[in-house]
This record gives sequence, C-alpha cells and structure tokens, in this order.
Amino acid sequence: MDVLLLRHAPTAGNLERRYIGCTDEPLCPEGIARACAWAMEAALGPSGAPAGQKDAAMALSDEVHTLLASPPKVYVSRLTRCAQTAELCFPGAALEVVEGLHEMNFGDFEGRSADEMIDDASYRAWVDTGCTGRCPHGEDQADFDARVQAAFEGLLTAGHKRGEKAMVVVAHGGTLMAVMSRWGGDAAVPYYGWHVPHLGGYVLHALFQDVGTGYHAGACSVSDSDVGDRRGAGPGASTFRLVGRSRLNG
Repeated sequence: MDVLLLRHAPTAGNLERRYIGCTDEPLCPEGIARACAWAMEAALGPSGAPAGQKDAAMALSDEVHTLLASPPKVYVSRLTRCAQTAELCFPGAALEVVEGLHEMNFGDFEGRSADEMIDDASYRAWVDTGCTGRCPHGEDQADFDARVQAAFEGLLTAGHKRGEKAMVVVAHGGTLMAVMSRWGGDAAVPYYGWHVPHLGGYVLHALFQDVGTGYHAGACSVSDSDVGDRRGAGPGASTFRLVGRSRLNG
C-alpha cells in the first residue's frame, strides 16, 4: 500500500507563528493559493513538468504521481484546514474524516505566539520540558502521540482489509511527526527532525505481514523545502523503513 501523508496548507495563524492546534482555523488566502499551485504541479506528472521545474520536484514515479493527482478518496483530520486543503489539492475526491488525526491541543497556548508568552510562567515551564509536558487545559506529547499513532495504525489496517492499494491522508505537522517518530525507520532522527513545511509530507510504502499487526515499509518523503537523504532500519517488526526522500514543491 502506498500512503501519502500531506501537511495542510497554511492558515493566518500559522503564518503569524501562533499555536494553532485544536483551533479550527480555515486556510488564509495565501494558503488557498499555495494549495491550488501544489495541485497543478502534482498533476503535471514526472514527465510533464516545464523544463525549468523537472529537477525541482518531479523525481517521483508515475505510480506515485497518479496517487498524488487523482485519488478516489482522501482521509482528513476533523479540522477545516485539512478538508479545505484536500478539496483544493485533490478536486473530485471523496473526503472521510478520521478521528484521532487532529493536531495537538495546546490548551491555554492556543492562538498565541511564543513572543506573546515570553513572560508567561506556565509557557516557560512547558518549554523547559522540551515541549513534551502537558499544556495547561491541553495535551502532552505522550498522549498526543498515542492518539495519533492509534488512529493511523487503525486507518491503515482497515484500508488493508478493504483491499486499498493507495491512500492519501491530509493532516497536520504534529500528526506527521507523531507518525514518523514511530514508523519513520530512523531512530537517529529526533522527533522534530520529522517536521515538514506546509504542503510537505511523506510517501510511505507499507507491506503488511501475515502474522501479527505490524508492517514493514520503504518510504520516500516529499517536501517543499530542501531536505537530505535519510536511510536506516527501524527498531522492531512494526516499523516503516525510510529509504529516501525526494523534493516536491509546495
């Protein structure tokens, strides 16, 4: 099964570097324009890019470009920005909300920027935990990761049982980090090393096992920023193995 994990296009709060987690903020005009441009570029295919763009983003296979350009269904988090991104990037696809894939609840920090909270003792205390502790009236990283990973594993398992060969998921930056920190296949990459920009993401190649609930995979990430090649085997039998990444402009 090929799985495209894509981060949504930006909102106004994202551009202002605010904590937009469970806040249901729509895409801003720039985000809408970027999603439309992403859809046009993805639809070009590996051999259809203008001459000046072929080396920038079109190194993916025909099979993956088919997945990018015209999936019959796109799975999204429950937040509006993901559904909007999916509608713009994959016009005509049916959307299905997957509970559990939504962004982290930043509690009292929602809608605020780091600069605005520089003198907030509770924010400083949270930062001092490496941003892993519990946000006041929100989630901590451990609970967030467990929620997202359970939802993602359930989604892939259900899709495999239905015989799906390809899957597109539009979610959040935190969601992608939670998934890749478990299944990315490279223990040397820190949690925030899996961060991708808006309209960046990963293409995973999942191979299900006959025994147990785990699956191995090769993965190639797609991103709208320059990234390096990463290789390595993941710890344990229920991991993805990241074998490389190619650039795809957002």
